[in-house]
Amino acid sequence: MLPVLRKYLYQPGILFLAVLWCKIAYARSIIVGGSLWQSFYIELPLLIAGVAIIEAIFQGKPRLRFWSYMVINLVVSLALFAMIVYFRYFNTLATYTSLFNANQVGDVGGTVAMLIKPVYYLMFIDLPVVLGIVAVKGLLRKPLRFIQNGWRMRTRYGAALILACLILAVVHVLQAIGGGTINEIVKARDMGILTYQAYAVYSDVKKQLVAKSQEVTPRAVRQAKGIRLADDPFMHGVAMDKDVYVIQLESFNDFLIGLEVDGQEVTPVLNELIGSSIYFNRFYQQIGKGNTSDAEFVANTSLYPTGTMAMSLQTAGRKVPSLPRYLKPYGYESVTLHTNEVKFWDRHQMYPALGFDRYYDKQYFGEEDVVHFGASDEVLYRKSLDVFREIRERGNRIYANLITMSNHNPFDLPEEKRRLKLPAHLEGTFLGNYLQSAHYADYALGTWIEEMKAAGLWEDALVVIYGDHFGVNVNEPPEVTKPLAELLGIPEYTRAQMFNVPLIIRVPGMDEGLVRHNMGGQIDILPTIMNLLGISYEDKVVFGQDLLNHDRNLIGQRTYLPGGSFINEEVIFVPGSGLEDGVMYPLEDAEMELPSPTAYSQDYSKALKLLRMSDAYIASLPALGEDAVPVDAPADAPAAAPVDAPANHGSSEARGG
Repeated sequence: MLPVLRKYLYQPGILFLAVLWCKIAYARSIIVGGSLWQSFYIELPLLIAGVAIIEAIFQGKPRLRFWSYMVINLVVSLALFAMIVYFRYFNTLATYTSLFNANQVGDVGGTVAMLIKPVYYLMFIDLPVVLGIVAVKGLLRKPLRFIQNGWRMRTRYGAALILACLILAVVHVLQAIGGGTINEIVKARDMGILTYQAYAVYSDVKKQLVAKSQEVTPRAVRQAKGIRLADDPFMHGVAMDKDVYVIQLESFNDFLIGLEVDGQEVTPVLNELIGSSIYFNRFYQQIGKGNTSDAEFVANTSLYPTGTMAMSLQTAGRKVPSLPRYLKPYGYESVTLHTNEVKFWDRHQMYPALGFDRYYDKQYFGEEDVVHFGASDEVLYRKSLDVFREIRERGNRIYANLITMSNHNPFDLPEEKRRLKLPAHLEGTFLGNYLQSAHYADYALGTWIEEMKAAGLWEDALVVIYGDHFGVNVNEPPEVTKPLAELLGIPEYTRAQMFNVPLIIRVPGMDEGLVRHNMGGQIDILPTIMNLLGISYEDKVVFGQDLLNHDRNLIGQRTYLPGGSFINEEVIFVPGSGLEDGVMYPLEDAEMELPSPTAYSQDYSKALKLLRMSDAYIASLPALGEDAVPVDAPADAPAAAPVDAPANHGSSEARGG
């Protein structure tokens, strides 16, 4: 028995199979779950086929065969390691498209490091061990028996083995997609996490071909949503001709609003602002793989992220309908301001696509008072005023996006910016740092409001403030989520709190605050702004809806939740293999009696249809064209010529934009 066992242990192919299967089984246990038996019969066929191919190609070439196994082992180990870390952050499966965002890792290295557990490095432990054994044994005995050995298969038997394994892998794929499964986690579980990578390529190509053949119209979108535009819209035109400032708060959860720690308000500025603004307390993030940059994209376009890559890359070189383009005929000059390098998340490609007149990045804000990746929020706000004054001097109205950054994970603010006095159990913790950082972001916003008032710009300012995405992930360890739940006075921190970000709209002349409880998402920002400005979007392809004139809503989700997920007025819905085995998370009452998943069959179908239509519309967008105005470097930006506003833009005939 021992000689037979030793014979097989000396086969590099056998060892490769065993080691790689163990790694895949471990990755599956974290990412997709399922039993060990599933891992065995689903993942092994493709591995066996791969080993058989290598043995056939390198028969008689033992050293090439051995090093092929080592290289493949390294590549797969790196891929599995990345997939585990990616899943821990996004709660979705990484595919080949995730490589397009690999250049961003260096900028968010601190966040990535927090996701890595030491045990994950065991994924690579076999590599130095094997190389060490080979080095030592190679010095003592040549040729090395381990390297020399290999399977001697006749061609016909080898071909039959490879074919049988590949057929079995295809069967797993067909079974996984045969029932109409949308959830990519379930798909990967049922077809294999490596097989799914190949399937993802095929699926994305197919979706692109289908999308390009589909025509999307404004009427078709409204029909798919099941809504009609209001005949006499509430608050229509109340901010007509006003300057528009959209402020995107980095990593800002809604639970921060009104929260107190030892009697101290975490967001006193926002709390006061809500007293004379419209506050949407059931508003949810809808970002894609581009995180913060995708929030900018969604807010400015009312289109869904495709879920494959950052929209800055997805729409690079295309002409995207957007708020900057819709507002330009009405005399608005559009600028976007961010203290990091403009190439972070490839914004240098997104801003021309969205039609911004200019961007202001690190080149403009410099290295003063650096927090994380660039100048602090205080510097962002202070130096933005010079930009706004110049636009006013040119006789134009202002449309400005301010992208804050100081409240960025891992929230380690400089000591002088920590203004909260935290209790001992929160001091120096992740949660304590988050509260400190959010408090500073709120303080910095307060400085901007005061400076806007002093500059005479506040009176005519329509200010839209929203969170780009969560600051505290539901997947954080219990030492983070448990004290947070206690602070919030809830049994546990849920996905509902995680996805909930604030939306606050300050309308000039509004004295009393208005709290709206209807559900909304970032895709609804554009139509809500246009209603307040008195500009019609009836002839625009808009996937969101005016939050002031629709009581019910439905928004699709693609990131941080599996495909096919959506949020309606009652729950966050996450499909399983399909609708029937879906899981629901109540938005508010954790004790609510949940209906059967089939009760949401119409919402499920509607959400999937809207996502497909958005993909089709994005795929049909034209090239930017040579006549497009590039986004100039801001340092010496040329003066823009005044643009006359169309007459009577409050009327239905002239509001097209």
